[in-house]
Amino acid sequence: MRLLFSFLLLLTCLFSTAQTMVYNLEPGRLTQQIGSDSAMLKSIADGRHLRVKGTLAKEDVHYIAALARQHHIKHLDLSKTQFREIGFGLFENCDSLCSIALPATVRTIAKNAFKDCIRLEAFCCPKSLTSIGSCAFYGCKSLQLIEINNKLSWIGKDAFAGCRVQKTKLKGKNKDFFTENSHLFTKNKVLIY
Repeated sequence: MRLLFSFLLLLTCLFSTAQTMVYNLEPGRLTQQIGSDSAMLKSIADGRHLRVKGTLAKEDVHYIAALARQHHIKHLDLSKTQFREIGFGLFENCDSLCSIALPATVRTIAKNAFKDCIRLEAFCCPKSLTSIGSCAFYGCKSLQLIEINNKLSWIGKDAFAGCRVQKTKLKGKNKDFFTENSHLFTKNKVLIY
């Protein structure tokens, strides 16, 4: 119950506090769009809550990760964007990031993608996610809740090492993983965490 309350409090904070909204007008141009708007950069720096909408090119996603590090973004909502991959080490050491909402279009989370995001509290698999790379969430010591979708078929070595997961939810029936006592196992009963 305490974990559920913490998760609801996190969601309340994410959606009730002032946030900066960015509409990406053209894939590959987010850097120019935000970089040329000093008021928007100030808003991002002051608010620590960033919400982005639109189709993103790879360089846009990299720019968002750089903004998250530079401006100590706490809550990042990319759920209304479109892109397919969280690349190698993309959000690594983003030590202010408490929550991130990913779009349904993400299929891959690469190696070290969120490594050492020490304040990240929850992770919900996008509905199209099929793989999580090695050490993807390594050292995310605040990670307490993980929701696994039914399409996830591969999790790399040490993907969740150093995490203190207290609750795992399976969304739908997953043929490759199962949970028992908040632990995640492969179908062959190999412990993931």
